[in-house]
Amino acid sequence: MATKTKPNTAPVFTYTIEGKDVELPAIKSLPFGVMRKIRKLEEVDQVFTMLEMVVDEDTMAVLDELPAVAVLEMVQAWQEEGNAGESVQS
Repeated sequence: MATKTKPNTAPVFTYTIEGKDVELPAIKSLPFGVMRKIRKLEEVDQVFTMLEMVVDEDTMAVLDELPAVAVLEMVQAWQEEGNAGESVQS
């Protein structure tokens, strides 16, 4: 799993899950509107809504066929990658 940048596009988070590469936009590159729209949802709903907003139909079809535990591990890695290097202010 790693974040890479495609030419002329935003950074991409790539995760290999059960032998399949899944690419998601890096969390840091998501439009503010995505976060604004999910802010009041419960955590589980935030995850599903965010995925449905940012992945294409082909990627969603791949995710739909994978075990839930594997997808949740991918989401956790995606979130951790987005938080890497950020400082926490008190």
